[in-house]
Amino acid sequence: MHMPPYAHLLRTTIAAVALTTFFAGGPALAASAATAPQAVHHADAPSLGLVAVAQTGPYFDAIIAAGATKSFVVDRVNSGNAAVSARTYVGVVGTIVNGGFGAANATAPLSGASTWVDYPQQVLDLAAGEHSAADFTVTVPSDTPAGQYVSSIVLENAVASAGGSGEMTMNRIVRQAVAVSIRVPGAFAPAFSLGAASLGEVAGNTVVSVDTSNTGNQHLAPKGTMTMSDSTGKVISSHPITMGSFYAGMSTQVVVALTGQLPPGDYTMSLTLRDPLTGVQASAQNVALKIAAPDVFEQASQLFAPVTNLAPPGFTPLLIGLIVAGVLGLLVMAALGTRRLGRRLKRRTPAAEPFLP
Repeated sequence: MHMPPYAHLLRTTIAAVALTTFFAGGPALAASAATAPQAVHHADAPSLGLVAVAQTGPYFDAIIAAGATKSFVVDRVNSGNAAVSARTYVGVVGTIVNGGFGAANATAPLSGASTWVDYPQQVLDLAAGEHSAADFTVTVPSDTPAGQYVSSIVLENAVASAGGSGEMTMNRIVRQAVAVSIRVPGAFAPAFSLGAASLGEVAGNTVVSVDTSNTGNQHLAPKGTMTMSDSTGKVISSHPITMGSFYAGMSTQVVVALTGQLPPGDYTMSLTLRDPLTGVQASAQNVALKIAAPDVFEQASQLFAPVTNLAPPGFTPLLIGLIVAGVLGLLVMAALGTRRLGRRLKRRTPAAEPFLP
């Protein structure tokens, strides 16, 4: 079967990767993928996999006309040495930060192309080394416009597995996903745009974020450069950008972490991205960004926060500050008064007479 020109977008991102989602509130959308079954890197973690049966690549890839239905077979595999209770479901796909495949967890409501997939959510008891094949169908609604769409089939351990050693332990959900790539016949109209930019801070480093949307009907993988300049126009940083798969009709962010933290001041950001396959590009030039100077009054209020938290009702931070200042003033005055009194007494006390035997 001939591989379409866009196949590399999924082939490069839907690699054999096991995602560990921490049980205490893992992300609803995270990078995950699977090809042939393989063991994950933790010896005590479940070894689950998904195989796209009768496909030339590691994922499902099909051209389906609007109003038509196509059938597929997926093989759910436990390649480990112990039985696993595994949950499987249709996963909503999104584009993660800086591009790439992300599959939502089982609690996410179905949307987009995932509503076309007829595959039941269920829990399987897979014995060690067991394969369990299942049929599913994809039905494209009759009014669907031409373009590229994506969904996924997900397999994960239904019961969180303990991991780590010593004092560092965690509960893990290991998720595997295989993409279901669908092309509805018709003309491609690739396009994307850049939106608002903002500055933030992570771990002491300034982070630049730019919103971007794939407004066309074709998957993209833009590349380009982001530059930051100071208030004089001098370029202070330049970063190459290589996005992963940027799926049609989806939005994400281009995020760059600078080295260190920028001082307060005015800056400008310029970003130009171009998709090598289609040639479409988007640009944002000299976008004004600002890092405000620290608020001294806010910092002062934080200093008094522990005191205000213990204060009776009705005591405002200003009142407490005045009280503290008054107490400090009284202490200083008392100290000065004591010092002056000591000097006066010293002047009035006669010199001690020598001891005579």
